[in-house]
Amino acid sequence: MDVVQQQLFRELWPELQESLTLNTSINSLLDYLKTKNVDISPNHYHLVNQNVISLFLQLGEMLGGKHDGYDILIAYVKKDSLRWLYDKYTNQEREHQAKQRAIEKALKYGNVPMEPMFYIQRQSMKWRIVMQKIKSLVSDMSNWAINIFGMDGIGKTNLIAACLREPDILAQANYKVYWIDLKRYTEGELLDRMYKLFHKIQIDDVTLSDLPTEMPANVELMKVRLQNVFTRSGYDKAIIVLDNVDVNDAMQKVIEYFGVCRMVIVSRERFVLDHVRHMPLQDAFTTRETMEVFCMALGTTYGDMAGLAYNEHLSAIIEWCRGDLTTTILCAKLMVERKSSLTNRANSDRVWERFRQELCKNNSEVTTKRNTTIEMRLRSLDTEMLDRYKNLAVFVNDVNITPHVLSLLWGIVEVQVEKVMKNLCNMSFAVSGYNEQHDTDVYGVNHNYLNYLRMHYERSSLKLLHANLIQAYKDKYTHYHKFVNDNYIYQYIGYHLQEAGLLDDFKIYRDLKFIEAKIRAAGIRDMLLDFEIYFDQITRQDEKHEMMLGELRAFVERFGMNLENYPHTSILQSALQLPKENLVHRLALQELKTSDQFGLYFDWLLPKKNTYYIHNLPIKVKLEVACFTYDDPAYLLVGTEEGDILLLEPKYENVLQEFKGHISRITYIRAAENKFLSISDDGILNVWKLDYNSRRNSAVYNTYNDNANLPSPAHVKQRNHQNFFGNNFATDNYVTYEAAKDDKLISADFSHDLLVAGSRNGKLMLWDEKNQTLEEDLSHPITAVLFSNDFNYIYAALKTDVVVYSKTQQGFKFRSKSCFGTSGGDIITLHTLPSDNGNDNVDEVIVVMLKQVIIHNIKSLKKTIIMTTTGEYTCSSMTDQYLVIGSTENKIYMWGFNVNKIVAKFDTQYGRVICLDTMTNSNDHTIEILLTGYHDRSLKLWHVNPEETAIQEAQNVDAFAAYWQSDCKKFATAMIRQNKLTISDSNDTFEVETVCDVVKVVNFKNSFVCADKNGSVHVCHNWGTSTIMKLKNEISYLEALDNMVVAATASGVLFVYTDSAHKLRDESRPGWRDDICCSFNVLKKLLVVSQRKISYWNYWFLTEEVLYAAAQVESNFRVACVFGDEKLCVTFEKSFKVIHFDTTMETQLKISSCFERKTQEPVTSCCFSSDGKYLALGTETGDIEVFDTERLALSSILKLHKSPVHFLKFSHEVPILLSLAEQMAWWNVNLAARELAQNPPRRSFRSRSNSGKSPGKKPPPLENLLADIDLSDVVMWTKRGRSDKEYLLAAIKLHGQSASHIACADGFRAFLSIDNLGNLYNLRMIEDPCTLESPYV
Repeated sequence: MDVVQQQLFRELWPELQESLTLNTSINSLLDYLKTKNVDISPNHYHLVNQNVISLFLQLGEMLGGKHDGYDILIAYVKKDSLRWLYDKYTNQEREHQAKQRAIEKALKYGNVPMEPMFYIQRQSMKWRIVMQKIKSLVSDMSNWAINIFGMDGIGKTNLIAACLREPDILAQANYKVYWIDLKRYTEGELLDRMYKLFHKIQIDDVTLSDLPTEMPANVELMKVRLQNVFTRSGYDKAIIVLDNVDVNDAMQKVIEYFGVCRMVIVSRERFVLDHVRHMPLQDAFTTRETMEVFCMALGTTYGDMAGLAYNEHLSAIIEWCRGDLTTTILCAKLMVERKSSLTNRANSDRVWERFRQELCKNNSEVTTKRNTTIEMRLRSLDTEMLDRYKNLAVFVNDVNITPHVLSLLWGIVEVQVEKVMKNLCNMSFAVSGYNEQHDTDVYGVNHNYLNYLRMHYERSSLKLLHANLIQAYKDKYTHYHKFVNDNYIYQYIGYHLQEAGLLDDFKIYRDLKFIEAKIRAAGIRDMLLDFEIYFDQITRQDEKHEMMLGELRAFVERFGMNLENYPHTSILQSALQLPKENLVHRLALQELKTSDQFGLYFDWLLPKKNTYYIHNLPIKVKLEVACFTYDDPAYLLVGTEEGDILLLEPKYENVLQEFKGHISRITYIRAAENKFLSISDDGILNVWKLDYNSRRNSAVYNTYNDNANLPSPAHVKQRNHQNFFGNNFATDNYVTYEAAKDDKLISADFSHDLLVAGSRNGKLMLWDEKNQTLEEDLSHPITAVLFSNDFNYIYAALKTDVVVYSKTQQGFKFRSKSCFGTSGGDIITLHTLPSDNGNDNVDEVIVVMLKQVIIHNIKSLKKTIIMTTTGEYTCSSMTDQYLVIGSTENKIYMWGFNVNKIVAKFDTQYGRVICLDTMTNSNDHTIEILLTGYHDRSLKLWHVNPEETAIQEAQNVDAFAAYWQSDCKKFATAMIRQNKLTISDSNDTFEVETVCDVVKVVNFKNSFVCADKNGSVHVCHNWGTSTIMKLKNEISYLEALDNMVVAATASGVLFVYTDSAHKLRDESRPGWRDDICCSFNVLKKLLVVSQRKISYWNYWFLTEEVLYAAAQVESNFRVACVFGDEKLCVTFEKSFKVIHFDTTMETQLKISSCFERKTQEPVTSCCFSSDGKYLALGTETGDIEVFDTERLALSSILKLHKSPVHFLKFSHEVPILLSLAEQMAWWNVNLAARELAQNPPRRSFRSRSNSGKSPGKKPPPLENLLADIDLSDVVMWTKRGRSDKEYLLAAIKLHGQSASHIACADGFRAFLSIDNLGNLYNLRMIEDPCTLESPYV
């Protein structure tokens, strides 16, 4: 039966069953079938009276399996009593056949590509969803066009062709589809292509005979003629497919002129046009799908091969083919002669192993046949093209080749490179893609072709080819550290140096500037692996070099992530943070003395090591859950919102493997040895094999590599690497488990051979390796399930109950149920108690509830509460020693089982913890490694030593103040932690015990002033404290000015202390509040900026004058700053004002004028320069806008910070600006102004004067801004930043997330600050590197 007859048979058979209601009619049918050689037995006649439904099921299977089954059936219904069925289905058969002929004609005349010889249906769930979306887009194309885009070789053409072969889609298009392949399109062919399409349509349709038949003179006339066709009835729903479209101006014109009907544009890159809907294709063939192609080409099926022992060999061969379907089919064809041996279980393993080895031998029969095929194909290239193609032997396998490196290799410009590579791609000698990060095309060549090219090069010629490539870079860029980051050379420079024999040049791996350049281009992982791979070449058996390389490795591991993620930090400055005896520190000093004397650098007084430190993991996906793998904290499993799971190596920011099998967000992941399970929001449970060892980087690519000297895999070396030859690093190797219809699995656990899961409807299910062995209805959602340590118990958590099942000879049976009441809230997780002295503690389980943590003994039913919280617990994890719990209080608690109490508590300050995992460090068992995910999708790695923490909380710093003495050598700091004040000076540290519950601290006249919760203000020295003010309520504002201390409460009570305390303002009425933002000493009087007004106080006479009140439409004031007695800047939510004062009258302060400016983002800090000419504004986005207040113009925009700028300060001598956020940065705003003057922004400065007067006289030219300043003694003014941003003099990444205050010594020579984690920064400017101690040589 053909396809049409099969469909008609499935429709006719049920209708015949309903028509034959009498037993005599059914017996007549059996008699007829018997005459047609259908195997009818007496048992069938017996079923006529016993079970008619079963009889028709059996007959349907028998007839449906015969090639003439439909013909037999249609002949039977031709008799009179069933003639109506015969007529009905005969007409339907004619209609189906006519439709089939129309389909075949449409596909043939439309040039729709035929199904490939070895074609498989893409089986991954994501791909099926994509297929359904494309069908929906094509069938309901309300827009002018849709654009299907993705890299070459991913299957776009076959996917669209499969959609167009769908009968429903063809019928909607009135069987009018036209496929135009633009792969070899050249400019000038447009008219010819359009005419060919018109001519084909006209010949096939006589109704178009009224149109001219000759080719028109130009494309405009041709377009009018095509529009005439596609607006006629029958053509108005037609579809034109433009395949292999390049994104360029020429193709834009092609699409414009072919745009006469609905259109599908198939391209490698996204084609941006009006009224176009876009659909990206991202997933190439998975390993499973490539195996199916291989089996089909071999003449068997994947189902027959998958269960055999040699499936491991098949997987290795598929990986060797790199997912390239042409190579896969070639390998299968080479194995056809051995098919019988390969499928023979007795000796198949030996045959497969031999074939794997032959694939990699240069003299094997398999390799000879492969090379012969390649050689025949290469003959189609002309001499020049062939010579250039042979030069590609210089590249490693699987690499993304950039136009820049090809330009240097071939000695031609990049435009010519693109033409050459386009021709090679059109002839299938290469493939191309687009790297968005580097904004460039990239190319790939299959490893079989590269191996062939390398094999046919003489060793000396290949060595010279590598040397010439290195020399081409050096000729253009002079020094190794100045090479351009083209996403290639820094990744493979060690490989090329080795192959070129340039061993002396490996000294660059001991050059800090080269290390910095390589880390920024290739990442710290690649840098560390090069240290490992090329150890002998770098050290040259020199003990001193070996010591240096060891310290360089440790340095890169510690500071490499900052260098990689913060491009304006300096490797020299990072090295100066090391102890002075460190070899890398001395190497940095050598660099400063010899080559970088004009850079700004700081000597670093090392801070005390914290009891814990945190790494921010740069996860670029929408994180939902995360956990460590079973036995190694170096590897993470991360579940995403899209349903993917990533295996990550966070230390090197590397994705080792992708797991694709879910279509909704991942809600749970649990890892075990060599496997893990995952649950998604739709209730699907997958169990995956986990083999991350095979994905790790090493000096050898794999066991069967053709060249063992090749470096590590390209996908871990190159940024945004495109795997042109398959999706080998995405796996769909998993087993799926589901609940019943209208139910979802929400919890699971597994042992070595058992899997238990709980569902939303209360079903507890258990599977062994083959079948489901248990299903119990517990009536309530099962939020957690757990095996005991010995796997003899199963614990299931309901709302507030724990149900226990115990293992018996008949399987797991119900044992007990314990209720925990409602006081602790719902149960969120369960844990087994850690083993103790060989005892598995199988009788006890830890129950984590929203409000409590309880240890429950299932035998005695004793419940012991060990932890409670005022908030709610969100997640938890266990190691052998500790229980770690996250809470809504933004805290993480660690409970120690050896001491039965909380041993550490950490303030996260990053928001609510949504996922948590923990593991003991394999190298140092005193260190616990915590993995925390937050509601903002961030992921952090903590290294914690609970023994050093010793029950004390690792608290962040709540407030900080510091000052320098005039010699820049002595200093003092004060910080508040947990409401306790600690003061340190250059010699000693002590805690102020006489003042309790401290909330604020500021420095005042070489001392510190602090405020407590009771409203008292104290002056603190190292010899004692004294109280200077007492307010009734807690102090909300505290500031020390030149000769006064200002304090205020939230209710408006304001005090000033000079030689005694003065109350300036009492609470005016109940509920009134006007929080103070800032205060300043102007004309020896107090200027106060509160939330809604600016007041001027004479604190001797206790009088207040309101200078400015915010309008009702204006938001509250946020921050403010002053310049002497002349100017005040105040900021609103999205604007700021600069107010000029009239200072002609010494006893009064009046506003003379003001100007206003709108801002894109809220301002978080502001500061005037020492001469008042510049105003710097820090914003929430991290940008700093600098304004020239005399020119009333934007002077510069300083871009560096990634978080809000909380602190700004100008130097007293020159316009050097210090900014503080997640980095400290020093800026020369005069240099920045010059750069902006050359590239002025479009944004204009809007001014408004309240008095109608100009705020000042016309300012001098920009060149004369500093003419009146003596700069001879200002060292920082002589410093310069990097050539691409000279005005950024220096940037230092903080260890913590942010800092909000810094104390600056005179002359901007020394600085003191502290970050949110309590790390102290004591920096002193290196004025002359040559005066420093002798460096390492």
